[in-house]
Amino acid sequence: MVVEIEGRWEVTDISPDGRWMVAYRSVPQPEDRPPAPETALIDVRSGELRELGGLWPTYRGWSPDGKYLWCRAWENRRDLKTYWVVVLEVPTLRVLTEVHPADIGGWIALAPWVSRSGEKVLITARDLERLWQKRTWWVADVDGGNLRELKITARDVVGWTHDDELIVKTEDNRLVRMNVETRSQDVVYTPPRQ
Repeated sequence: MVVEIEGRWEVTDISPDGRWMVAYRSVPQPEDRPPAPETALIDVRSGELRELGGLWPTYRGWSPDGKYLWCRAWENRRDLKTYWVVVLEVPTLRVLTEVHPADIGGWIALAPWVSRSGEKVLITARDLERLWQKRTWWVADVDGGNLRELKITARDVVGWTHDDELIVKTEDNRLVRMNVETRSQDVVYTPPRQ
């Protein structure tokens, strides 16, 4: 879907309550720099556009009630050390919290995933030295409080269950249900042996 509001904006996401759209456009820069992103929140009812500056809403960034929007931000897109995650309150766009690499052991924060209940958020983080080989997962309350590392060994996180537990995929492709508070784990699927 593309929306024309003071220039060409491409809608990338709609809030779970259907009230807000997140839109993006690229703004040309001098020849030595890549295009700069501009991101905006658009009120579906009024068409009012509110720019978010250099923030980039990513992945599952909305809380289910549409009250919080998690975004990825950066100071310099060519330097991954400057990537971080921001929690915005909607519709005020007030910054509730920011999760910087220094907050998560120097890792870069990439993808925030809000839980189905809207109470927790999972942050995927990667090691700057081994960007695509090593990652960690951090969990926080949706307002950014209570940030902590999950300290799990997993190949990937599949997603949130309805009761704020995670399904993770292990190195041997088992699926494990994990309680993020107690760190208890139960195997829910073991692939057949070949």
